[in-house]
Amino acid sequence: MSFLLPFTVPSEDRIEKLGDHIIFATIFCLTEIGRTKGGLIRKRPPEEIVFITEACYPIWRAPWGKTCLLFDGLGLRKHTLSFDILPDVDVFAKEMQANSTKTETYLDFLTHNINYFQNFAGKGKKVINGLIADPALLKDFESHISQAKRVRGPIPDKIILSPFLDEAAIKSSVDGLSELKGALANDLRKLNKTLRALTRLTDNHIKLHLTENDEIRQRAEIGIARLRSQIFKKTEHLRRRYDKKILQVQKRAERQRGGLQEKCEKLEKRIEELTVHAEKCETEVSERQDREGNTSLKRWMKELERCRKRISETEPKVSEAKTRIKEVDQSRDVEVSRFEAEFETRSEALATDLKRIEDTRDSKIAFNEERVAALKETTSTFITQINRLADLRRSATSGLNEIGLSGGRRKCAMIYLPFFLACYKQEFKRRYALFPPSFVHGMRGVTKIKGVFKTSKVEVILEDRSDSITKFLNRFPRLLSQSPIFEEKLVKAGAKTNMLGTKKAREDVAKGLERLRDEGWLSENEFRSLSKQLTEV
Repeated sequence: MSFLLPFTVPSEDRIEKLGDHIIFATIFCLTEIGRTKGGLIRKRPPEEIVFITEACYPIWRAPWGKTCLLFDGLGLRKHTLSFDILPDVDVFAKEMQANSTKTETYLDFLTHNINYFQNFAGKGKKVINGLIADPALLKDFESHISQAKRVRGPIPDKIILSPFLDEAAIKSSVDGLSELKGALANDLRKLNKTLRALTRLTDNHIKLHLTENDEIRQRAEIGIARLRSQIFKKTEHLRRRYDKKILQVQKRAERQRGGLQEKCEKLEKRIEELTVHAEKCETEVSERQDREGNTSLKRWMKELERCRKRISETEPKVSEAKTRIKEVDQSRDVEVSRFEAEFETRSEALATDLKRIEDTRDSKIAFNEERVAALKETTSTFITQINRLADLRRSATSGLNEIGLSGGRRKCAMIYLPFFLACYKQEFKRRYALFPPSFVHGMRGVTKIKGVFKTSKVEVILEDRSDSITKFLNRFPRLLSQSPIFEEKLVKAGAKTNMLGTKKAREDVAKGLERLRDEGWLSENEFRSLSKQLTEV
């Protein structure tokens, strides 16, 4: 199927459409205005207009899924798709599976390859000849295509540029894009599959260690409960033995202390009695000292001396008894403390096996918990890295959908983009002027156009409809300068379709000039000058 886009579209300030004869006249005016008239300084002849013709630029519209791709039929454009190359996901997945039997080797593998998905392995490029991917150009084309008309036969009086890229080449390019998109999507599937496998293997190892911890606790509790029962019985038996020993020590000490305490009390009582008697003796001696010849004074003094001597002899015995009592108490306390320490030591010795079982249980559980924490940490790092690469790959895949137009089609179609081409010749050199698809202004809006009074009004009747399409078409003259053979073919075709090549065509242009004058686009002088030039072509 073929479609032809319009060359002109009325702007908002123009009511009437522009007929072909007016379009031809406008292009003739612009061509004539742009013609070099020669110069006296360099003595160069004026340029001649070789031809003015309307050409149709071939653009392929190719279906691609839910979108359509546009291809430059002449192949002047090419689009380079850059994409990131993933690390070898298959190799990683295979080695991960091979090292997943034991937790130790699995964790060592993850730790050793912790940065495997940190970055892409490199950059790749795929060049698609002819592909039009410029967003602005696609947007403008999409707004224009709705105005295209179906072409069911040959297009007369125009140069139909034959595409250098045929339908087979377009299909090959589309297949290449599909292959790239499929590869990117496959990379995404591999990443997701690897992520699921990684998560599953890590979960399995974590569950294995958590289950092992539960089993360790259960086995330890059984052994601890049995051993505690045995230890309790032995400890109670040992406690009864040492309580008996301590009781014996306390009783023996109490007996020793009781005898000493009784002796001490008797001695203290004796000292008390002697003290009372001594006080009586002192009283008697005091009463008889003033009496001369009192024979009883000597007797009482002698008795007082005897009492004091007995007191001095008894007091050390009391001190000795009290000291002995303290020694008995100290000996008792030391021996009780020794028995209590022996009991504690032997009790702790009985609990050694229990502590060994608890320590073994705790060390095994702690080891497994460390493994679980390491598995979670390393797996979390991998998940973050893989998700990042997957997001970038997903973005790259969705970005491919943005290089086309919305709306899918079932078949390829040729869309012809019209433009006018003027060929000048000065001596042996040719020059080309290209006029892209345009908006047509009305006289009511001409005063709004900046600089309109500094030039001829007819120069602003046409305004480029799209900057991006204009830039796209402006590559065409460069093709002519780069390919002399193609240029010669175009010149021959331009001579055949020259809108000034026949009398009838020139008459249509003349009618168009009159219409431009009547609308006010041309002054009378401009009209006469252009009409004269038209007759000289």
